[in-house]
Amino acid sequence: MASSAEPIIREATAADLERIQAMQVALAEAEHPHDSNIDMAGIPTAEKWGHVGYVDMAAKLASEDAVVVVAEVGGRAIGVCYAEITADKAWSLVDHYGYVGCVFVESSHRGGGPQGPWPRMLAFLEAWVVSKGVSQLRLEVYSSNAAAVRAYEKAAFKPSIITMHKNLL
Repeated sequence: MASSAEPIIREATAADLERIQAMQVALAEAEHPHDSNIDMAGIPTAEKWGHVGYVDMAAKLASEDAVVVVAEVGGRAIGVCYAEITADKAWSLVDHYGYVGCVFVESSHRGGGPQGPWPRMLAFLEAWVVSKGVSQLRLEVYSSNAAAVRAYEKAAFKPSIITMHKNLL
């Protein structure tokens, strides 16, 4: 159930990094049931990759080709995601697209309709991507994560490819 407080959506700063990293760990914990290949030992430390979480958010914060957004309620970040301008394959009709990643909203703040954190963070990312002259957004979601698939479909995302894997050893 969504919290009744309307979130503030803003571009993240370096001061948000510790909270963003904590949300990335929570995201990995939420996604692990959908993907046993997630290295849960490596996610919460910087030892393996040099950063906490899936993505080096400090690098995203410093990049001109990326934007990190937080949703804040009562002065505390309760949601995070980023968009990054990404070159597409040579055969694609679009040269670049905005890749949306690390989408996380605390469970107590999910929902809320169009004024909820996710739709408002997405609107921020859409405006930023369009300001860069890019006309398409893409993201990845686990097909078994029905709630996330529904949220993305409500936001007009459409499935386009299935990535499959096979363990050999």
